[in-house]
Amino acid sequence: MEHIASLPEVTEMDYIMGHGVFCDTCTTLTTRGETFLWNLERVTKQSRAFDGQYMTLLSDSGDTNVDLYVIDTGIDITHTNFDGRASFGDNFTGKMAVLNGDGTSVAGYAMSRKFGVEKQGNAISVKALAGEQGIGNSRITMDAFQYVVDQVNWRGNNRRTVVNMSLGGGRSTVFNYFVNAIVSHLNTVVVVAAGNENRDACNVSPASAELAITVGAFTITDSRASFSNFGSCVDIFAPGQSIRSVTLNNRDQL
Repeated sequence: MEHIASLPEVTEMDYIMGHGVFCDTCTTLTTRGETFLWNLERVTKQSRAFDGQYMTLLSDSGDTNVDLYVIDTGIDITHTNFDGRASFGDNFTGKMAVLNGDGTSVAGYAMSRKFGVEKQGNAISVKALAGEQGIGNSRITMDAFQYVVDQVNWRGNNRRTVVNMSLGGGRSTVFNYFVNAIVSHLNTVVVVAAGNENRDACNVSPASAELAITVGAFTITDSRASFSNFGSCVDIFAPGQSIRSVTLNNRDQL
């Protein structure tokens, strides 16, 4: 990439890298013989009082009318923890292999049977990042975003839609406009990672998009994770360190 940028005919380059959940000092926390899912406890309680009890979003009516579009490295849709609720949407990278587990883990945090908050939703894989490092660029990512817009328009208003982008690059007015437009015109929730560079999220896109829900990371002690971006563009902090989820090849990991 540095070689390409140095060529005289190249005037500008940009890139977007996936933001996985970085783990500074990960340890396996266990209680009652089960993996301690502290994140699920914390998001359902006002205080940090861990007792092994937590609530998850599980509808008695079996409502599966919630679609989560994960614009990321792709999802291993065959993972048994998704119970067949993960599907392939589209791939904008030209590379079919899913070599980075970030997209799979993101879907797992949201809707996997064992680790998810909403255990009946559907996850749609929209691949915009490729390779083991999960790298893309703004053009590919906005193409992926346009695909989601088209899908939302096609499916109509009878479905509830959430778009997740755990990725980021330099601040982009155009990218932020795309995000704000889908929120304001399509009544769709867009959730984005604040970023993992320990800097002001207002300098990052899509984290700086005004209408996105920008999420920073905190630890089990309720302190900001050392890697998490910060600042006025962060709307909310959520558990973001030592979190167990699913990953590639039908496995799970911290």
